[in-house]
Formats: sequence, C-alpha cells, structure tokens
Amino acid sequence: MVCSPPVLLEVLSKLANLVHQSALFREAFEFVFGSNNAIPETNATRWNSVWMQLNAAANLDQQKLSDLLKSTAHQNLALNTNRNRQPIQLQQLQEVVEVLAPFAELTNVCQGDKSTTISCIVPGLLNLIQLLKELEKTARHSATLIQSLTKVTLYDKPTVNRCTLYYLHLNMNI
Repeated sequence: MVCSPPVLLEVLSKLANLVHQSALFREAFEFVFGSNNAIPETNATRWNSVWMQLNAAANLDQQKLSDLLKSTAHQNLALNTNRNRQPIQLQQLQEVVEVLAPFAELTNVCQGDKSTTISCIVPGLLNLIQLLKELEKTARHSATLIQSLTKVTLYDKPTVNRCTLYYLHLNMNI
C-alpha cells in the first residue's frame, strides 16, 4: 500500500501525540530510543515544526519503531516495514524531508533575532531554486511537491508557510 502524503502526515502526527500524551508509551519509547530522541510536536505558527517532526520520524530505526508499536497495540501507526527492503512510505518520507531541509535551514537563518538576516533572503532563494532544479532530476516520489515549491519560490511570496505545505501535500499525485 502506498501512503499518500496527507495520510503519512496524519500517522506521524498521531505518533507524536502518542509520544507526548501517553506516559506509558513515552516510557517505552524512551527505553527503545533514548530520552533525547522524541518526535517533536508541531506548532501551528511555525511550518518548520512539521519538518522537524518529519525529520525526527525519518531518522528513527523503523524496525525498532514497528516492533515498539506492535508491542504496545499501536501497529496501525507503523510504516509498512519489511526487514529485507525499505518501505515505500519511508522512501516518501525521506524524500520529502530531503526536499524541505533547505527551506527549514533558510527559515532558521532568516528568523534569527541576534543578527541582521535580510541579506540572506535573496542568496537563499537563489540557492533554493538551484537545489530544487537538482532535486527534480532525481525525485522518485515528490516531483509534484518540488514543482509546486519551485513555483512558490519563483512567483509567489518568498515564504513557505504551513498552509502552503498542507495545500501542496493535498494536491500531490503519488
């Protein structure tokens, strides 16, 4: 089964909520992954909080996560994991994280409050456009996302907020 981006985001959001709202699950999660490997919660005012959540989930050992979810009766939140090959959902997740990473980095640079960051915007946008062109050549699952981000970066406001990302995910044809 191929997992569409909105479904993948929903599953990861439920997983993050479970980690943060269930003391029993959090204890089991920390036993398996350590106390500093939590999946961060999203923040409605910061689009990059979604990226941080996706990145954290993508970097977990998926087999350990699948085993943990199965042992705690939450197997519906596991990506379909096969010990012999990487699941397509994980490939999608990793590719989306790779595509959005430069946006997250530029967002972090530009929202700094201890130094002048206005001079980073134009070079950052030019760099994003170049990176998107390169990623489009190798994308297997997120070509539509890359094309939409290229359009947003070139023609619309030079910001990518959570609403725009949600719209892009809803309109991806995978």
